[in-house]
Amino acid sequence: LAAYGAGNYEEACTRFEALGDYKDSAEYYERMPKLILMKPYAEAEVGDEVRLGNYDWIVVEKQEDKILVVSKYSIGTGDFVGAGWEITWDISGAREHLNGQFLNTLLQAGDEKSLILPTQVSPPANPEYGTAGGADVTDKVFLLSYEGVMRYFPNAQDRMLTTEADKNTTVIWWLRTMGQDIRHAMCVDAYGNILMEGESTSPFSPTQIHFRPAMWISTAE
Repeated sequence: LAAYGAGNYEEACTRFEALGDYKDSAEYYERMPKLILMKPYAEAEVGDEVRLGNYDWIVVEKQEDKILVVSKYSIGTGDFVGAGWEITWDISGAREHLNGQFLNTLLQAGDEKSLILPTQVSPPANPEYGTAGGADVTDKVFLLSYEGVMRYFPNAQDRMLTTEADKNTTVIWWLRTMGQDIRHAMCVDAYGNILMEGESTSPFSPTQIHFRPAMWISTAE
């Protein structure tokens, strides 16, 4: 138990396996894979980088049993639009993509997927134009709101985003807060400025806008 208590889970796993059915060794042994997997996230602090799936993530908030991470680089471009042009986050193609195809290809089945927590996501109204954000939903993967980006990336320099393949070229990325109307969604431009009026959600827009997802990761045993 000393290795377990010290957080040396790999060593503890070997010892519990060797003990077999002795006392509660088998129970501890069953817990080891998840604890080993979770350890980097449990030890991470705000500002640290962690690896999940094939992506690097920045820890922007830490609570007692979970951390909030935001992708360090763009995970690709995509439309915000869904079935129609008048779109809010709850019915957007962006939400469907991130919680569907992206999430399904991000992680392997099993414990790794269980680390990502379902989160109630509230799309607040645009603070300048008053455009409603849509209904509250529960997501595992989401985009930051205007309030979120101001809280976690208060400086324009910190908001600038690149792709992993080209770290010298900054790109524009979506927020989930709507823009001047519900045919536009707010974005952060290539210089880190927040576009309050937003960019068109139309699939015919020539602007290629990137996704920078966020998620809560469990650190609870």
